[in-house]
Amino acid sequence: SGRWQDFGIDATTALAWLAALPAERRTIADFWHVFHALYAKHAGRPTDSRWGDKTPSSVDALPDIVGMFPQARFIFMIRDVFDMAWSYGAMTVSARTGDYLGGARRWVDTNGKIMAFLAQHAASAIVVRYEDLACDPEREISRVLAHLDVAPSSATPLSAAEAGDLA
Repeated sequence: SGRWQDFGIDATTALAWLAALPAERRTIADFWHVFHALYAKHAGRPTDSRWGDKTPSSVDALPDIVGMFPQARFIFMIRDVFDMAWSYGAMTVSARTGDYLGGARRWVDTNGKIMAFLAQHAASAIVVRYEDLACDPEREISRVLAHLDVAPSSATPLSAAEAGDLA
């Protein structure tokens, strides 16, 4: 948005952190690491460099993302095509209401891009089926943590307000 305060970040602080980066670390990737660290600090969360995005249209930017973050690890959440198409068509967004076929087409397009990415970057990505996560969350979370090379956390879990639509 160009407005740091939208994220609870003081622009002067952000610019000071960015200016403190050595010249060789002044990259787009490091900009995002600084941004997310400042946002996490504002939100009272750990400030390490792990962060993610759940926007389905981000599949269009996968080549750019892996180019900026060559060591990135990817987790793709795949949902049943019929459930996704129903959810898409049931949205109250005027252009989507009743467009179940549009939802199915979006699923095919998105999942095709994911499969193409997996063919090139198999070691850096895994697929988690939404239905498997719902049926056996411990197994799927263990798979995700192993893929990320992260130990289970003893930190306080997200509150209901922080989790938003995750519940």
